[in-house]
Amino acid sequence: MRPNRKRVFTSLLFCCIFYVVALKFVSLDEPSKLTLKPWETPAPSSLVRTSPGTPAILAASILSSTTGKIDSSTITISSSALVVTSTSRPDSASSGKPEPTGVGLERRSVNLTGLLEKLPLEDLRDFVRRNNEDQKVYNGEKFPISWEDQQQQPVIVVQVHNRYEFLRLCLENIQKARSVQSILLIISADYVSTELVEIVKNIDFCRAMLMLSPHTIQLHPSSFPGTDPNDCPARISRDKAREMGCLNAEHPDTYNNYREAKFSAIKLHWWWKASFVFEKIRILHKNNGWTLMLEEDHLVAPDFIHIIGMLGALVAKEKSTVDLIGLGRQKQQGVVAPGNQYAQEEWYSVFNNMGFAFRRDTWNKLRGCTKEFCEYDDYNWDWTFQIIGERCVKARWQTLTMTMPRIYHIGTCGIHQKSGACRAQAEAKRVASTFDSQAAQLYPMSLVETPSSRPRAIMPRKPNGGWGDIRDHQLCKDITAG
Repeated sequence: MRPNRKRVFTSLLFCCIFYVVALKFVSLDEPSKLTLKPWETPAPSSLVRTSPGTPAILAASILSSTTGKIDSSTITISSSALVVTSTSRPDSASSGKPEPTGVGLERRSVNLTGLLEKLPLEDLRDFVRRNNEDQKVYNGEKFPISWEDQQQQPVIVVQVHNRYEFLRLCLENIQKARSVQSILLIISADYVSTELVEIVKNIDFCRAMLMLSPHTIQLHPSSFPGTDPNDCPARISRDKAREMGCLNAEHPDTYNNYREAKFSAIKLHWWWKASFVFEKIRILHKNNGWTLMLEEDHLVAPDFIHIIGMLGALVAKEKSTVDLIGLGRQKQQGVVAPGNQYAQEEWYSVFNNMGFAFRRDTWNKLRGCTKEFCEYDDYNWDWTFQIIGERCVKARWQTLTMTMPRIYHIGTCGIHQKSGACRAQAEAKRVASTFDSQAAQLYPMSLVETPSSRPRAIMPRKPNGGWGDIRDHQLCKDITAG
């Protein structure tokens, strides 16, 4: 059978018009509309979620694989959703029966969250930018808060890479806390994925927000702050680097090693996260409550919010020189002690670097030491934080820390762990058993100070290195300048 030339020509013309209209009307700055006819629409029961910068052609190509004939559709692409508003024929039209005069208007949608993995790099960056600009608060209507309470509400920030099994366990523990509905929970991630977005969207026990670092290896895989093809290999001499003519030949670290993006990324993320929370999040602009810093592989006790409140009250009433409060010590997990005891001590990286909280006044001190923080040659944010107290603030950070820990680290794999397989579930069960055995010690009515049993903080003679590249220094300073 010879092809119908008129039909072929019409089809080609339609494709060209479709392409031109898509390019003309799809904008990254405001919702865009694209009218198509005919069209294949998705099932009405599904929900649309897509990137703000998703090109209509990409969205349309995915939609076209779904079922349900319609005559015309308007696709609206915005920062949070893609909605298909369709004028559809009643079932009688497709069955060969006479078509009624009225035509129904129907809103249909499809789950397109998987688009995150398919987005071009520029669109993924735009998704991150839009997310951070929108600052969407999940469950805001479910857990309303007054303006006055918002100024003092506890803020919990969880720093995440991509170990989502750990993150889920972390969130499960947070959910068990009494008064959890009073907090703002912020997930700060340096890796974007569909799974991450779904985890945050499914948080239903408190107000929640997702922050996405824009300075990541994922978003810059072949350029700084990722690894540029012309970067110097990490383990070559300066003479060899100069001979190669690589980009950062003149800027090795203290130990003559060159930059490794996977290590630099952690300190960059921590600094960006702290800066964004205290300086960019609009609803926290006047907040002077306590902000607790967690990571994805931290598990907290059911009374951790209660403890933050009690330690915070002590600082307000009689411990005005204290900068930080802590849920427990890193190297003394599992210690047997009364649940109402705390100690005042110098903040020491190897003991106090997890589950600690500070307020805006401490952040302002830290921000005033931006140059020192950003230029100190140590890829570890916590060692850098400790040094800042000694060399810039001129008074070592003081912390009130619980003797019986309310926080445990279960990360058996990651950047500093070499133990192989991640045993998240087994570790979580062990911690749950510990908290169960301590149930009678939780939720103390008052706190009692006890002398610190921890060794005095030791200032390192030399930095740990890994942070000698001036590009990291400058980006770090730009984060707080911007």
